[in-house]
Amino acid sequence: MKLIRHLPPVLASVAEYRALCDTVEEELGEMRAMIEAVRRELVISTAREVGLTAWEEMLLLSGDGSVEERRAAILSWVTLSRPYSISALNMRLTLLVGKHGYTLRVSDRTVKVTLSLEAKGAYGTVCKMLREFLPSNISLTVEIKLARYGELEELSHDTLSQYTHEMIRNEVATNGANNIL
Repeated sequence: MKLIRHLPPVLASVAEYRALCDTVEEELGEMRAMIEAVRRELVISTAREVGLTAWEEMLLLSGDGSVEERRAAILSWVTLSRPYSISALNMRLTLLVGKHGYTLRVSDRTVKVTLSLEAKGAYGTVCKMLREFLPSNISLTVEIKLARYGELEELSHDTLSQYTHEMIRNEVATNGANNIL
């Protein structure tokens, strides 16, 4: 927006007014940028540090994880809805750890969630969400799927010798061909 256009032609030709309008335009541009930043922080899907921290304080969530993990945890709590259904539970778990980050088994009054090794960082958030989401008469088990021997059979001894037992069992690692161990 050019402020100089709003001045009468006789004042627009004065150097001091042109300089003043340029300075004010710079300040207005900075103010617009700050207002836009505040707008972004108010919406969960676009919030970064300040907005996410405010939501986490309100919902008593820990601020652990990446921005996307924190955002997913907040959205999980904000969109908490009833009635209880397997599809709603699947939707909530997918929001937290991704479509392939978990397996869900439901039978009678038992719910078992197995998180993939890649999603182990969301373990606490998933447990907290499930405790809030599920009725109290449901038995809940949450576990992390560790690497199994059968998954490692096809890898050579040289490939496996680069890792410790702890790394193979509890961390996501890849071999030279970028296959997940």
